[in-house]
Amino acid sequence: MSAGLSDRQIREIDAVMAEAAEEGRERLLEPEVYRILQALGLQVPTWLFLREPDDLQPGMLAEFGTERLVLKVVSSDIAHKTRVGGVRIVLRDRERIRGAMRRMREEIEVHSHFAGAAPRIEGFLLTSFVEYSKDLGNEVLIGAKVSMAFGPVISFSKGGTDAEHFAKYFSAPNVRLLPLEEAACRELLETTAIARKYREEGNTGHIDLIAEAIGAISALFEHYSSLNPAPPRLLLSEFEVNPFVVDHQDELIAIDGLAQVFSAEQRLDLLSGPRPEGLDALFWPEGIAVVGVSATDNTKTGNNIATLLHNLGREDLYLVNVKGGQAVIGGQSYPLHQSLEAIGKPVELVVVCVPAPLAPEVADQARKIGARGLVLIPGGFSEVQTGATLERQILDVVAGSGIRIVGPNCLGIFRAPVEDRPGLNTLFIPEEKLEYRPRKQSNVALLTQSGALGVSELDKLKSAIYPRVVVSYGNQLDVDPGDLVAYFDQDPAIDVIGVYIEGFKPSGGRKFFDAVCRSTKPVIVYKAGRTDAGSRAAASHTASMTGDYKVALAAMEQAGAIVADHILDHKDLLKTFSLMGSKKIGGRRVAGVVNAGFESTYAADNIGQLELAEFSEATAQQLRQALPPFVSVNPFLDLTPMADDATFERCIELTLEDPGVHALFISVVPHTVALHTKPEEMERDRENLAIRIVRQASRHDKPVVVSVNAGTMYNAFVEALEEGGVPTFTTAERAMTSLGRLVDYRLLRRRVQAG
Repeated sequence: MSAGLSDRQIREIDAVMAEAAEEGRERLLEPEVYRILQALGLQVPTWLFLREPDDLQPGMLAEFGTERLVLKVVSSDIAHKTRVGGVRIVLRDRERIRGAMRRMREEIEVHSHFAGAAPRIEGFLLTSFVEYSKDLGNEVLIGAKVSMAFGPVISFSKGGTDAEHFAKYFSAPNVRLLPLEEAACRELLETTAIARKYREEGNTGHIDLIAEAIGAISALFEHYSSLNPAPPRLLLSEFEVNPFVVDHQDELIAIDGLAQVFSAEQRLDLLSGPRPEGLDALFWPEGIAVVGVSATDNTKTGNNIATLLHNLGREDLYLVNVKGGQAVIGGQSYPLHQSLEAIGKPVELVVVCVPAPLAPEVADQARKIGARGLVLIPGGFSEVQTGATLERQILDVVAGSGIRIVGPNCLGIFRAPVEDRPGLNTLFIPEEKLEYRPRKQSNVALLTQSGALGVSELDKLKSAIYPRVVVSYGNQLDVDPGDLVAYFDQDPAIDVIGVYIEGFKPSGGRKFFDAVCRSTKPVIVYKAGRTDAGSRAAASHTASMTGDYKVALAAMEQAGAIVADHILDHKDLLKTFSLMGSKKIGGRRVAGVVNAGFESTYAADNIGQLELAEFSEATAQQLRQALPPFVSVNPFLDLTPMADDATFERCIELTLEDPGVHALFISVVPHTVALHTKPEEMERDRENLAIRIVRQASRHDKPVVVSVNAGTMYNAFVEALEEGGVPTFTTAERAMTSLGRLVDYRLLRRRVQAG
């Protein structure tokens, strides 16, 4: 963690915060921000705070070392002083300054920006004028704020009046969650274009100064935030300096600052962390009750869920309808119990399919019979205006019982059967609409806020991996993605965790961050909601430039998650990490075997952080023997459309055996007459190309990805590859991108574990 605050610093800053508390202010005055910066050991201009123009007495200006001074209005009602004429350059003359103060007050009080009541003006700040160049890198912004989902975050970017424009169109700010180690404070700066400019110009001293400032503001925010287990009376919600400037003497000086505070009673719960405890009842229950099953209509949600559970062979399935009666599920007659208490047998999991207003009563019954888990299927809760009350009622009912809840507004849970357990499925999609192909070797857990996304990926991945677990967690009334990541990190059957997130509950982002940081398994995330459309205008540059999505993205990357840029990438990455995650990664060198020149070029154009392999002379000689003379031997072999199945396999084999090749990209344009790739050709020739690729990929301990650039006629060929454990993609770009992300992740994890 960055160096903490000393007792002296805390006393000085507490005194500033106490003044704001006594006056009931949520915004610190700029002189108070200057006092905090000075307490932190950061340099500010020579300054003087005056309540009224007449407070400027003879002799007060003697301490200023510049003829030009800066006059600023001080007002807790004005966020951007420049926009309302609240900043002026004045000469060091007592009468002129007093006159400028009076004119500034008059103009601001009638400024059209303020409709209705004039802003409160607490006084005026007079500072020395700092001479500096406005070249890139000489104005920087360091800001910290509280994210409701993630807690305190800090950002670094170019500063100045154009900071927001620069961040939007040229370079977004670097953002990190607090607390930060000292090295991470420096890394926040060093990964920017600004730091590269300093290094190119030999100004590494600037890096040291700014890194120290980042560390000081980090320490400030860590103490005055919910990260402090014994928080002071007031906490910081925002603290921004824009700009820090590097003057002509290479000093770092804070020119403008703002800060906002809130009461410690409003603090977020950032210290409890994820809660995987009790989730076994949701995934391995003994006794399942489905509440809301119709005696007459098998199209109802409850009946669909009952049918899916019946088809899994569950003998501990009980159905509930307040009216009683019988229901025929899968050809078997089930009694409809009028309540959970009427079942009379142990029930650990209750699946609730009744309308939302009835759910609190079902939750109460579940508590009384000792159930340990609830899956709340219906909508009509906090996603609508009146539903939040129902959620609070359910939480009140189950408080202290240990019951864990998935949902509401979700599809619930799919868990594939294992040898001695029948599995679980509440996704309420009939089997004629969604083919279920669970596999014993599946190693993926898919956690999704959107049930529809979960079903879509389940369907699209069925040939390759078919997730062992799918959880549609909906509104996160209780169980959230942080809890689920922590739980499946402990599951030996799960090697890859995929997550789709639309939003977090308060503090939920921090829980997720903590879970991913601790995870020993790759966590592949797609975060929806990228735009800040509809958000309110922010008072500070920091809040404006670091919206919810940017903070979430930065937090996930900081935690070590693999963040998908597009929803299609999410599916691709799940497939690649699942099928190739156990392969050895010796380095970044990749080779290619293709039968079309454009795919070779396309793959090379998307090589990213990978590197072109170089064949050993022995490999090159064997390839020349296997290939016709018109085929050049290079790292991306273009076999031409004349290559047959056997030639393809031989080149793949030789390439994978070369110690200088760490990974292999294969591209098949399957339309050529020399290849057996159509369904009937594959059926006729048991040594078709799909079989050959699978054979070589399984024999070698290096990752292999395939691109098949073709239409639906070749779906059987693609399925044969993926069922054989080889991730296959529609374009070379997607194949190479996925391979690159796998290699990057594994090499980074190796460095982290070694360091």
